[in-house]
Amino acid sequence: MIVDKINTYLTSDPKSVDEIKLEAGRIAEVMFERQFMKEGGRGKYIGLSSCGRCARQSAYTLLGFEHKGKEKDARSKVVFYQGDLTEQMVYLLAKLAGCDIRHGGLNQMKVSLHIGDKEVNGHPDGILKTQNEGDFLVEIKSMSSYGFDDFQKGEIDSAYVAQINSYLDALGLTKCVMVALNKDAGVLAERIIDFDPEIVKKAKETLSAVLGATIDDLPKRWYEPGKEGILPWNCLYCSFWGHCWPTAEKVLVKRSYKLKVKGMKK
Repeated sequence: MIVDKINTYLTSDPKSVDEIKLEAGRIAEVMFERQFMKEGGRGKYIGLSSCGRCARQSAYTLLGFEHKGKEKDARSKVVFYQGDLTEQMVYLLAKLAGCDIRHGGLNQMKVSLHIGDKEVNGHPDGILKTQNEGDFLVEIKSMSSYGFDDFQKGEIDSAYVAQINSYLDALGLTKCVMVALNKDAGVLAERIIDFDPEIVKKAKETLSAVLGATIDDLPKRWYEPGKEGILPWNCLYCSFWGHCWPTAEKVLVKRSYKLKVKGMKK
């Protein structure tokens, strides 16, 4: 749908389209400035991208807890910029290849879900217009070889699926074409994701738990320690694990760091 057209374009004679060249330059400029030349962080904010991740983690953000865990360092800024830029590269290549994608790049539209009396917003990557199959939500993600292999098997991160379904619900669409880029090998693949109302129901419950949280009444943890008190990788990469698990510490297991909760036995 998108990937075949991009691959055909890349193996044919390239075309010069001034409008897209200008858009590519502007995207790179804005993203560079946003990542490296402005103060980071959005403060006490959650969006639809939060609907598929740990509700307690999102609540810590919304309630303004200070970071006490994984910190954003110099390496992470570069990684985030590379991810944003490669995803926009796919969007621009799709346009060059003849895909009719609207509301992408710097012109992403805002969509919203109403959770009680509050509104939670998101910004989809684009809308693909087709002649015979209607409109498709477009979501583009760059990922490691490990994640890409899972994607090709149809094993898609549940957080992505929740985010996509929340966008579909907000837009009144039923299908998404998710394009994945293997950032280690430069290979593209795509999957069609169908709207699932049960996933949206759970996503709304997650957002409701976050929005209703207080300092003294936080949502339940999504993850618990396993063997010998080791927490899953999700916790290690959370900026608030020090609040959630005050007795946890980073330990070296073989050749990688793990997060271990003290006092846990087999």
